[in-house]
Amino acid sequence: MKVIQPYCRSKLTHADIEFIFGVLGVDMKDEQALVSLLLDESTRDLILDDSALFHAIIESPDQLHISLHFYFYTSCIMFLKKLISRTMSSPIMWPAY
Repeated sequence: MKVIQPYCRSKLTHADIEFIFGVLGVDMKDEQALVSLLLDESTRDLILDDSALFHAIIESPDQLHISLHFYFYTSCIMFLKKLISRTMSSPIMWPAY
């Protein structure tokens, strides 16, 4: 079975990476360490799935220069996380027979 991989995760733009650095508070001396973490697929997914990125996007008073792919990926991940948590926390209503 072929799984569709999100384009954004493997094709972050320079502006996307700068935004991630800013949100995570990365010093320029630590920049190379974060770049190496972004190259590792599982670590990159953990970084991109961080809710701090989503909140920084929606709460920013300034115009952001991030890619649309990154914006929609981050938004969809947060939506799916909320949907899953609501589904898992609500009781299953079985029909009465």
